Amino acid sequence: MKPLCLSGIIYPDMEITWLGYSSFRLKGKDTILITDPFPPAKEDKASQMSANIVTISHPHFHHSYLEGISGNPVVISGPGEYEVAEAFVWGYPSFHDSESGAKLGKNTVYLMHWEELTLCHMGDIGHIPGPELASKLSNIDILMVPAGSGSTLKASIAAQVVRLLEPKIIIPMHFRPDGAAASETSGQDTDTVTKFLAEVGGKDAVPQPRFNISRSSIPEKAKVVLLSPR
Repeated sequence: MKPLCLSGIIYPDMEITWLGYSSFRLKGKDTILITDPFPPAKEDKASQMSANIVTISHPHFHHSYLEGISGNPVVISGPGEYEVAEAFVWGYPSFHDSESGAKLGKNTVYLMHWEELTLCHMGDIGHIPGPELASKLSNIDILMVPAGSGSTLKASIAAQVVRLLEPKIIIPMHFRPDGAAASETSGQDTDTVTKFLAEVGGKDAVPQPRFNISRSSIPEKAKVVLLSPR
């Protein structure tokens, strides 16, 4: 990982890879964090990924498949304040639906400060954050937000969340990649990301396999980064 230097300060890159669903691999200088791991496809049963930290937003099997993670990671699976290696993680309670969890239960939103970056992984949140939660999710550099309807936010609501939190970089997740069947993503009526991109001004975003970012390369104007699943 090649560090960047600005005014004598070295900022290492963080490499962000979207694995699918709400799962990302975040690789810092010495630490790997995986969010919401999910079961592999039948033909890929032998694959495993190593991590130092795993965050789980809720206990659904498409968001909590620890059997595929090696490396004896620290598992964070609910609200609280955590410090692991070089990462600080705060878990905040929220709901998986717009009815205070009556339909789909609870969800944890994670705010992470790591490699001089502030990242927020919304998990499978199903509502716009209220004032108390929104106040805690301030100064976000990178927001990973569900944008494919189905069991989580539809495009217009996800766009409202983006406008509320004002992140510098927006990375949509939990949507159906172009050409994929619903059964290949969540097994539900998951939309593609097209509507969301139109809502947030990212219709020209081109899918890329990974994204490298550091403190020194955070844009001044909000930017949408579209990742293709690994």
